[in-house]
Amino acid sequence: MTVAAFFCAQTTHAQFFKARKAPKNELCLDFGLGIFPHDNHFDSCPTKSSINNGWSYSNKDLFGQSYNLTYLYNLNNRLGIGVQAGLEQFYEERTLHNEYYFNDAVAEDSERNLYYVMPTARFYIVSLNHFAIYARVAGGVGFSRIREKDLNPHDDLDFNCGKKNDMCFAYQISPFCLEAGGEHIRVFSELGFGHQGFYTIGIKLAY
Repeated sequence: MTVAAFFCAQTTHAQFFKARKAPKNELCLDFGLGIFPHDNHFDSCPTKSSINNGWSYSNKDLFGQSYNLTYLYNLNNRLGIGVQAGLEQFYEERTLHNEYYFNDAVAEDSERNLYYVMPTARFYIVSLNHFAIYARVAGGVGFSRIREKDLNPHDDLDFNCGKKNDMCFAYQISPFCLEAGGEHIRVFSELGFGHQGFYTIGIKLAY
């Protein structure tokens, strides 16, 4: 009985550490969190730049989230290429400091929805039957819709707020990523920077 249990454990151990043959196709769904890349438009505010007298500002509530769907085609057991589509939602508040106009008051807030499509590539550093370590990069185009609201109480200050549409370069660099699971269904987690976020968790279907 002990001998059988030993050989069973050895077989299980060997299967876990066996190199994985990557399937041809992967479909990934994930949720990301983080502080996303964004332009600091506040320094170019016409009123602020014209006064230019002891202004400073700070940001609040910079965290946002993203939702992503990715398709990958594995060229071999290490390298996969594909396309990622997603939505990033980002909210922030600007608090102004000025001895005449403001005393740490919220001057404006803004909400951004960024829709993006990015070609992506993933490289497996370690790829085993039930565990893998990989890195991934993506770069493409993003379309943003921004709503800015002027909250300052002074009529002689205009922060040029409103609705704005823009196009930008969207990207994601995730150097440290983990996945675990079975042959067809796996969960994964990624650490990186870009329009997907600092931290991502998701599930993938391999076929």
